[in-house]
Amino acid sequence: MTSLFTLPGQTPFKNGAIVPGAKLYFYQTTTSTPQNTYTTEALSVAHANPVIADANGLFPAIYLDPSLPSYRATLTDASDVLIQQWDGVPSNQSQATSLRVVSTAPSVILYDTDGTANQRKYRILVNSGAFTIASLNDAENSSTTILSIDSATGVLNLASTATVNSIDVGGTTVRKTSSTSRTNNTLTIDPDLQIVMPASPKNLYRLEAMLMFQCGSTTPGTNLQIAIGGTGTCRYVVNGSSDGATTTVADALNFAITAGTSANWTWTNTARHIAHIEGYILGPGINGQTLAFYWSQAVTNATALTLDAGSFLRVQAITS
Repeated sequence: MTSLFTLPGQTPFKNGAIVPGAKLYFYQTTTSTPQNTYTTEALSVAHANPVIADANGLFPAIYLDPSLPSYRATLTDASDVLIQQWDGVPSNQSQATSLRVVSTAPSVILYDTDGTANQRKYRILVNSGAFTIASLNDAENSSTTILSIDSATGVLNLASTATVNSIDVGGTTVRKTSSTSRTNNTLTIDPDLQIVMPASPKNLYRLEAMLMFQCGSTTPGTNLQIAIGGTGTCRYVVNGSSDGATTTVADALNFAITAGTSANWTWTNTARHIAHIEGYILGPGINGQTLAFYWSQAVTNATALTLDAGSFLRVQAITS
């Protein structure tokens, strides 16, 4: 927002008399580096520096550039004899390092002036221990809650009409951005599916992965393994199936294994196969260790086995 400069001392006086032809120099605060001021709020025409008062000692409108650092304003008489100097003149009067609103129900309204009618105002409100964000109509007499957070429980409530594209509260997720193909049965760490374990006050974590495999042959199958450093215990269940029309019982995968132990998955068709992994990690010494997914063909085959882009690995620290 453009700021209109107001002379801290109002109309300049010197020894009790007005100062015809007084001069205002503008610099970056605490320096002698000149900074532009402007004749209009649109900042389209720059003032000369200094800006010079008329015969009555009055200055024209002076607009400050909000994109610049704070100003130093130096006031002199017509002969450049210093009258007063001010540092730290805000280039944007609405800028601050912090904002404190104190009330029994403090709120702030945000108004996007170039937004769509009745869809451009939002209110942030704290009342009775609840933090709320709501949309407002232009008249500000009707509101629709978008989300609220209960400070006592930390529970986040979203409006039933809200659409969430992605939310990952308290968890870390890594996703494959490109597919990886392999043609041997040597278990190898996936280049994307690795997570450095976050801290957990309970030394307990939830584990989840969704893995999408493709192969033009049923022969190689899949070998899966999840491993983690440190001294913790990791157990998980793998459920898998084919998304092809010829799914058979033999394509189903369901077993519980401990981290560091691999399991083979034999296929009977060449459709995409999807494995869903769920489990837990428990024990001290895990924070900062790397959780990683390893995979390979179950049997070496020249037809490549591919782990598709979009597959993901996720871990969430249990805090309560």
